[in-house]
Amino acid sequence: MKKSYINLIIITATFVALFVLVFCTSGFNDAVNLFMRMKYGWILAAFCCMVVYWAGDAVVLHIITTNINRQFRFRDSFKISMIGAFFSSITPFASGGQPAQAYIMVKNGVKAGHAASIIVVKSITHQAVIVIYSLIVIIFRGSFFISKIPEFFYFYLLGFFLNSLVVVMYVLIIYKRDVAYKITMFLFGIINKVPLLKKLKKYEDKLERELEYYGHGSDILKNNSRLLVKTTLVQIIKFTFFFSIPYLIFISIEGFGKINMWDMVAAQSIITMIASYIPSPGSAGAAEGTGYIFFSLFFKTGTIAPVILIWRMITYYSSVVFGGLVSMIVPEKPLKSS
Repeated sequence: MKKSYINLIIITATFVALFVLVFCTSGFNDAVNLFMRMKYGWILAAFCCMVVYWAGDAVVLHIITTNINRQFRFRDSFKISMIGAFFSSITPFASGGQPAQAYIMVKNGVKAGHAASIIVVKSITHQAVIVIYSLIVIIFRGSFFISKIPEFFYFYLLGFFLNSLVVVMYVLIIYKRDVAYKITMFLFGIINKVPLLKKLKKYEDKLERELEYYGHGSDILKNNSRLLVKTTLVQIIKFTFFFSIPYLIFISIEGFGKINMWDMVAAQSIITMIASYIPSPGSAGAAEGTGYIFFSLFFKTGTIAPVILIWRMITYYSSVVFGGLVSMIVPEKPLKSS
C-alpha cells in the first residue's frame, strides 16, 4: 500500500510538471488561446474512444471468463477491467494490473488457478495485437517514420523485441506448464534455504493445487481457436479506437484534411509499444518524451506541449481517476490488499 502512495505521488508530480511545462514552453497567453479555440466536441469524442477501449477490455475478459464460469456477470468483468487499468497505471511496467484483477476474480468466485489462466490468455491477445499493429506499421509506413525520425528503427526494434518476448513467454506458460511448475519449485527450493523466508514453505502445497487448477483452465482455453479469434478481434477494435485518440485531438485543433489519419494511428501504436516497457508508473516521463518526438511530425511546435497534456489526461490520467474510484468503492477493496 505504501508503494501505491509513492507511485501516486510520482504520477501527480509528473502531471504538475507537464502542466507547468505547457504554460512555460507555449507561453501563458498562447496556451490559453489554444484551449479556448479548441473544438471540445472532438475532445469528448476522444474520451469516448477511451471508454470504448475500457469496454473492449472488459468484453475480452468476459468472453474468456464465461468459457469457464458461465454465470460470471459483465458488470463484474467491467469492474475488474477498470481495477486492472488503475493498478497498471500506478505500477512500473504495469505490473500491478494482472495480480489485482486475479485477486478480484477470486473474490468473485473464480478459482485462483482459473483466474491466472484467464489473465494469461487475455494478456496474450493484448500483446499479440500490439505486435500485429507494429508489423503493419513497419510494412506500410516504416519508410515514412524512418525518414522523419532517424532513431525510429532502433525504437521500433526495442519495442518489437520486448513485446514479442512477452508473447512467447505467455505461450510457454500455457503450453509448457510443467516447465512453469519446475521453475516455481526451483524458486521455492531457494526460498527454503533463506531462514527468514522458511515460513513460505507452507504455501508450497497450496501452490501445487493452484497450478493444477491453472492447468485445467488452460486446457479449456488453449484449444479453443474460436475463443482466441473472438478475443483477438475485440482487441484489434479496442486498440484501433485507442490509437485514434491523437487524431481526434488534432481535429479539435487543426480541423480535417491536413494529415493522414492512419499515420497518426500508426504513431500512437509505436508510442504505446515503446513506452510500455519504461520502468516508471504509467511510463511517466517516457511516454511524454516519446509522444513529443512522434507528435512533432503532425502538430505545430507551439501546440505540442498542450496536446501532450490533453492526450495524457485522456489516455492515462483518466484510467487513474476512474479506475481508482472503482477500486475504492468495490466491496473487495483491492487497494487495501496491495
